[in-house]
Amino acid sequence: MPVQIESTTRSCDPGEAFERRQARPHLFISRQTAMIKPLRDLRSLLAGLAIIVTLTACGGGSGSGSATPSSAVALNVVATPNPNVFPLLVALASNPNLPVKLLPVASSGDAASDLAGGTADALLSMTYTAAQDVTSALVPDLELVSVNFWSGFWMVAPASANITQFSQLAGAGVLVSGPTSGGKGAGPDLIFQAAARRAGLSASSFQLCYVPVMQAAPMLLQQQAMNTNSACNGAYSSPPLAISLVEPAATGLVMDSKTSTTPSGALTKAIDF
Repeated sequence: MPVQIESTTRSCDPGEAFERRQARPHLFISRQTAMIKPLRDLRSLLAGLAIIVTLTACGGGSGSGSATPSSAVALNVVATPNPNVFPLLVALASNPNLPVKLLPVASSGDAASDLAGGTADALLSMTYTAAQDVTSALVPDLELVSVNFWSGFWMVAPASANITQFSQLAGAGVLVSGPTSGGKGAGPDLIFQAAARRAGLSASSFQLCYVPVMQAAPMLLQQQAMNTNSACNGAYSSPPLAISLVEPAATGLVMDSKTSTTPSGALTKAIDF
Protein backbone atom coordinates (compact mmCIF):
# COMPACT_ATOMS: atom_id res chain seq x y z
CA MET A 1 0.00 0.00 0.00
CA PRO A 2 1.30 3.51 -0.74
CA VAL A 3 2.41 5.40 2.36
CA GLN A 4 1.51 9.07 2.58
CA ILE A 5 4.72 10.87 3.49
CA GLU A 6 3.75 14.44 2.68
CA SER A 7 0.54 16.36 2.24
CA THR A 8 2.01 19.70 1.30
CA THR A 9 -0.44 20.87 -1.34
CA ARG A 10 -3.97 22.16 -1.06
CA SER A 11 -6.67 23.36 -3.40
CA CYS A 12 -6.82 27.09 -4.07
CA ASP A 13 -10.36 26.90 -2.67
CA PRO A 14 -10.85 24.16 -0.03
CA GLY A 15 -14.60 24.07 -0.52
CA GLU A 16 -14.20 23.75 -4.27
CA ALA A 17 -11.62 21.02 -3.80
CA PHE A 18 -14.05 18.98 -1.74
CA GLU A 19 -16.67 19.21 -4.47
CA ARG A 20 -14.26 18.46 -7.33
CA ARG A 21 -11.98 15.78 -6.09
CA GLN A 22 -12.66 12.94 -8.53
CA ALA A 23 -9.46 12.91 -10.60
CA ARG A 24 -6.53 15.21 -10.06
CA PRO A 25 -2.77 15.09 -10.50
CA HIS A 26 -0.73 13.59 -7.69
CA LEU A 27 2.98 13.17 -7.17
CA PHE A 28 4.45 9.80 -6.23
CA ILE A 29 7.99 8.62 -5.49
CA SER A 30 9.42 5.15 -5.96
CA ARG A 31 11.10 3.78 -2.85
CA GLN A 32 13.29 1.64 -5.12
CA THR A 33 14.83 4.79 -6.54
CA ALA A 34 15.02 6.33 -3.10
CA MET A 35 17.29 3.46 -2.08
CA ILE A 36 19.70 4.44 -4.83
CA LYS A 37 19.61 8.17 -4.20
CA PRO A 38 19.56 9.78 -0.74
CA LEU A 39 15.97 9.41 0.49
CA ARG A 40 16.16 12.52 2.65
CA ASP A 41 17.23 14.65 -0.33
CA LEU A 42 14.54 13.21 -2.59
CA ARG A 43 11.77 13.81 -0.07
CA SER A 44 12.94 17.36 0.53
CA LEU A 45 13.05 18.06 -3.19
CA LEU A 46 9.67 16.47 -3.79
CA ALA A 47 8.08 18.49 -1.01
CA GLY A 48 9.52 21.70 -2.45
CA LEU A 49 8.43 20.75 -5.96
CA ALA A 50 4.91 19.98 -4.74
CA ILE A 51 4.63 23.45 -3.20
CA ILE A 52 5.85 25.14 -6.40
CA VAL A 53 3.50 23.12 -8.64
CA THR A 54 0.55 23.99 -6.40
CA LEU A 55 1.40 27.70 -6.29
CA THR A 56 1.71 27.66 -10.08
CA ALA A 57 -1.68 25.97 -10.47
CA CYS A 58 -3.23 28.57 -8.15
CA GLY A 59 -1.79 31.47 -10.14
CA GLY A 60 1.20 32.25 -7.93
CA GLY A 61 4.74 31.08 -7.49
CA SER A 62 6.16 32.52 -10.70
CA GLY A 63 8.79 35.10 -11.25
CA SER A 64 12.03 35.89 -9.45
CA GLY A 65 10.36 35.72 -6.04
CA SER A 66 9.53 32.01 -6.41
CA ALA A 67 11.01 29.58 -3.97
CA THR A 68 13.17 26.93 -5.60
CA PRO A 69 14.11 23.79 -3.67
CA SER A 70 17.87 23.53 -3.35
CA SER A 71 19.30 20.05 -3.80
CA ALA A 72 22.20 18.36 -5.53
CA VAL A 73 19.82 15.55 -6.47
CA ALA A 74 18.24 15.83 -9.91
CA LEU A 75 14.68 14.50 -9.90
CA ASN A 76 13.40 12.65 -12.99
CA VAL A 77 9.60 12.99 -13.12
CA VAL A 78 7.71 10.82 -15.59
CA ALA A 79 4.30 11.89 -16.92
CA THR A 80 1.96 11.23 -19.83
CA PRO A 81 0.85 14.07 -22.17
CA ASN A 82 -2.32 15.16 -20.37
CA PRO A 83 -3.41 18.05 -18.12
CA ASN A 84 -1.61 16.49 -15.14
CA VAL A 85 1.64 17.90 -16.40
CA PHE A 86 0.59 21.51 -17.14
CA PRO A 87 1.36 22.93 -13.67
CA LEU A 88 4.78 21.26 -13.72
CA LEU A 89 5.56 22.68 -17.16
CA VAL A 90 4.70 26.18 -15.93
CA ALA A 91 6.74 25.61 -12.77
CA LEU A 92 9.75 24.56 -14.85
CA ALA A 93 9.38 27.60 -17.09
CA SER A 94 9.02 29.92 -14.09
CA ASN A 95 11.90 28.35 -12.13
CA PRO A 96 14.82 27.69 -14.53
CA ASN A 97 16.99 26.35 -11.71
CA LEU A 98 14.45 23.78 -10.57
CA PRO A 99 16.47 20.52 -10.36
CA VAL A 100 13.82 18.51 -12.18
CA LYS A 101 13.81 16.75 -15.53
CA LEU A 102 10.50 15.85 -17.15
CA LEU A 103 10.41 12.45 -18.84
CA PRO A 104 7.43 12.47 -21.23
CA VAL A 105 5.95 9.09 -22.14
CA ALA A 106 3.03 8.02 -24.32
CA SER A 107 1.14 5.88 -21.82
CA SER A 108 0.81 5.02 -18.14
CA GLY A 109 2.33 1.64 -18.93
CA ASP A 110 5.49 3.35 -20.16
CA ALA A 111 5.58 5.43 -16.97
CA ALA A 112 5.36 2.28 -14.85
CA SER A 113 8.22 0.72 -16.82
CA ASP A 114 10.42 3.79 -16.24
CA LEU A 115 9.68 3.71 -12.52
CA ALA A 116 10.26 -0.02 -12.21
CA GLY A 117 13.46 0.19 -14.22
CA GLY A 118 14.87 3.10 -12.23
CA THR A 119 14.86 5.58 -15.13
CA ALA A 120 12.31 7.76 -13.33
CA ASP A 121 12.30 8.85 -9.69
CA ALA A 122 8.73 10.11 -9.46
CA LEU A 123 5.39 9.94 -11.25
CA LEU A 124 2.92 12.77 -11.85
CA SER A 125 -0.46 11.13 -12.41
CA MET A 126 -4.03 10.57 -11.28
CA THR A 127 -4.34 8.54 -8.09
CA TYR A 128 -6.07 5.65 -9.85
CA THR A 129 -3.04 5.23 -12.16
CA ALA A 130 -0.63 4.82 -9.26
CA ALA A 131 -3.12 2.60 -7.42
CA GLN A 132 -3.28 0.29 -10.44
CA ASP A 133 0.54 0.20 -10.59
CA VAL A 134 0.67 -0.83 -6.93
CA THR A 135 -2.16 -3.38 -6.93
CA SER A 136 -0.90 -5.01 -10.13
CA ALA A 137 2.63 -5.14 -8.66
CA LEU A 138 4.02 -3.18 -11.63
CA VAL A 139 5.53 -0.68 -9.19
CA PRO A 140 4.66 -1.94 -5.70
CA ASP A 141 6.78 0.54 -3.78
CA LEU A 142 5.13 3.90 -4.56
CA GLU A 143 4.63 6.51 -1.84
CA LEU A 144 2.17 9.39 -2.11
CA VAL A 145 3.93 12.75 -1.76
CA SER A 146 1.35 15.40 -2.63
CA VAL A 147 -2.23 15.90 -3.72
CA ASN A 148 -3.46 18.69 -6.00
CA PHE A 149 -7.01 19.48 -7.08
CA TRP A 150 -8.54 21.12 -10.11
CA SER A 151 -11.65 20.87 -12.25
CA GLY A 152 -10.88 19.56 -15.70
CA PHE A 153 -13.64 17.22 -16.95
CA TRP A 154 -16.72 18.40 -18.83
CA MET A 155 -19.79 17.10 -20.57
CA VAL A 156 -19.91 19.01 -23.87
CA ALA A 157 -23.32 19.24 -25.54
CA PRO A 158 -25.22 21.42 -28.02
CA ALA A 159 -26.10 24.72 -26.36
CA SER A 160 -29.64 24.39 -27.70
CA ALA A 161 -30.19 21.24 -25.59
CA ASN A 162 -29.86 23.25 -22.35
CA ILE A 163 -28.11 20.37 -20.57
CA THR A 164 -27.18 21.25 -16.99
CA GLN A 165 -27.23 17.93 -15.12
CA PHE A 166 -26.55 14.24 -15.69
CA SER A 167 -30.20 13.24 -15.28
CA GLN A 168 -30.95 14.99 -18.59
CA LEU A 169 -28.60 12.58 -20.35
CA ALA A 170 -30.30 9.42 -19.09
CA GLY A 171 -31.31 7.19 -22.02
CA ALA A 172 -29.41 9.38 -24.51
CA GLY A 173 -26.29 8.73 -26.52
CA VAL A 174 -23.12 9.71 -24.68
CA LEU A 175 -19.56 9.49 -25.99
CA VAL A 176 -16.65 8.95 -23.62
CA SER A 177 -13.32 9.84 -25.18
CA GLY A 178 -9.64 9.60 -24.43
CA PRO A 179 -6.82 11.27 -26.37
CA THR A 180 -5.85 8.13 -28.33
CA SER A 181 -8.57 5.62 -27.39
CA GLY A 182 -12.07 5.47 -26.00
CA GLY A 183 -10.59 5.24 -22.54
CA LYS A 184 -12.78 2.34 -21.39
CA GLY A 185 -11.61 1.20 -17.97
CA ALA A 186 -9.11 4.09 -17.81
CA GLY A 187 -9.30 7.71 -16.68
CA PRO A 188 -12.10 9.08 -18.89
CA ASP A 189 -14.30 6.08 -18.08
CA LEU A 190 -13.59 6.00 -14.33
CA ILE A 191 -14.20 9.72 -13.93
CA PHE A 192 -17.39 9.72 -16.00
CA GLN A 193 -18.84 6.76 -14.10
CA ALA A 194 -17.93 8.31 -10.73
CA ALA A 195 -19.74 11.51 -11.71
CA ALA A 196 -22.74 9.52 -12.94
CA ARG A 197 -22.94 7.55 -9.68
CA ARG A 198 -22.89 10.80 -7.72
CA ALA A 199 -25.98 11.78 -9.73
CA GLY A 200 -27.66 8.47 -8.89
CA LEU A 201 -27.00 6.94 -12.34
CA SER A 202 -24.78 4.20 -13.77
CA ALA A 203 -23.22 3.29 -17.12
CA SER A 204 -26.39 1.41 -18.04
CA SER A 205 -28.35 4.67 -17.73
CA PHE A 206 -26.90 5.90 -21.04
CA GLN A 207 -26.36 4.71 -24.59
CA LEU A 208 -22.65 4.76 -23.88
CA CYS A 209 -19.89 4.46 -26.46
CA TYR A 210 -16.11 4.72 -26.05
CA VAL A 211 -14.49 6.45 -29.03
CA PRO A 212 -11.14 8.28 -29.46
CA VAL A 213 -11.64 12.03 -29.41
CA MET A 214 -10.63 12.51 -33.07
CA GLN A 215 -13.52 10.22 -34.06
CA ALA A 216 -15.94 11.33 -31.37
CA ALA A 217 -15.77 15.08 -32.03
CA PRO A 218 -17.06 14.82 -35.65
CA MET A 219 -19.83 12.46 -34.48
CA LEU A 220 -21.17 15.15 -32.14
CA LEU A 221 -20.55 18.09 -34.48
CA GLN A 222 -22.11 16.38 -37.51
CA GLN A 223 -24.80 14.62 -35.43
CA GLN A 224 -23.89 11.25 -36.89
CA ALA A 225 -25.79 8.19 -35.67
CA MET A 226 -23.87 6.39 -32.94
CA ASN A 227 -23.92 3.09 -34.84
CA THR A 228 -22.03 4.62 -37.76
CA ASN A 229 -18.93 3.98 -35.65
CA SER A 230 -18.08 0.30 -35.27
CA ALA A 231 -17.09 0.87 -31.63
CA CYS A 232 -20.72 1.63 -30.73
CA ASN A 233 -23.65 -0.70 -30.25
CA GLY A 234 -25.42 -1.31 -33.54
CA ALA A 235 -28.78 -0.59 -31.88
CA TYR A 236 -27.75 3.01 -31.10
CA SER A 237 -29.27 4.71 -34.14
CA SER A 238 -29.55 8.23 -32.73
CA PRO A 239 -26.77 10.83 -32.70
CA PRO A 240 -24.92 11.50 -29.44
CA LEU A 241 -26.31 14.15 -27.14
CA ALA A 242 -23.05 14.80 -25.31
CA ILE A 243 -19.41 13.88 -25.07
CA SER A 244 -17.21 13.57 -21.97
CA LEU A 245 -13.91 15.39 -22.43
CA VAL A 246 -10.99 16.64 -20.38
CA GLU A 247 -9.51 20.09 -20.83
CA PRO A 248 -8.18 21.53 -23.09
CA ALA A 249 -10.00 19.26 -25.57
CA ALA A 250 -13.40 20.41 -24.23
CA THR A 251 -12.67 24.08 -24.89
CA GLY A 252 -11.16 23.24 -28.28
CA LEU A 253 -14.30 21.42 -29.40
CA VAL A 254 -16.55 24.27 -28.26
CA MET A 255 -14.40 26.75 -30.18
CA ASP A 256 -14.55 24.56 -33.30
CA SER A 257 -18.35 24.54 -33.12
CA LYS A 258 -18.49 28.32 -32.90
CA THR A 259 -16.16 28.96 -35.82
CA SER A 260 -17.88 26.64 -38.30
CA THR A 261 -21.38 25.71 -39.41
CA THR A 262 -22.31 22.22 -38.23
CA PRO A 263 -25.59 20.32 -37.64
CA SER A 264 -24.96 20.41 -33.88
CA GLY A 265 -24.90 24.19 -33.78
CA ALA A 266 -22.80 25.87 -31.11
CA LEU A 267 -21.60 23.53 -28.39
CA THR A 268 -21.16 24.40 -24.73
CA LYS A 269 -19.39 22.97 -21.70
CA ALA A 270 -22.62 21.87 -20.10
CA ILE A 271 -21.64 19.96 -16.94
CA ASP A 272 -18.46 20.46 -14.93
CA PHE A 273 -17.33 17.40 -12.99
